Amino acid sequence: MLGINITNRLDEIVYPVRNEIRVAREKALERILQRFREAENEVQWKGQHLSPEQRFESAEKELEKAEEHLLSAISCMYKALCYVVPDAIARINILPMKDIEAELVVEEKLEDTRRIGL
Repeated sequence: MLGINITNRLDEIVYPVRNEIRVAREKALERILQRFREAENEVQWKGQHLSPEQRFESAEKELEKAEEHLLSAISCMYKALCYVVPDAIARINILPMKDIEAELVVEEKLEDTRRIGL
């Protein structure tokens, strides 16, 4: 019964803007797919003559860039929250995240990479 009440309440809130939500979702999906296509084209163009070691180094560099972008994005989102609800943010006790140590093990299989055209 409680679940039905919650669902009905959410429908009442969402129904007036349902079309806007659908359009926004479609636009967001198109932007994401466009970025994927651009990334694939860039990797195909740049990576066609790279050795497996160079590909791995390029992947590491891309992951480092992604980490910086994610940190910047989370910082911007937090700033936006601080602007909108500064009193609520002051009451949040933000604890530092624990560091997670891991080791990446990569086993090269050259016969596999030749088979798929890398």
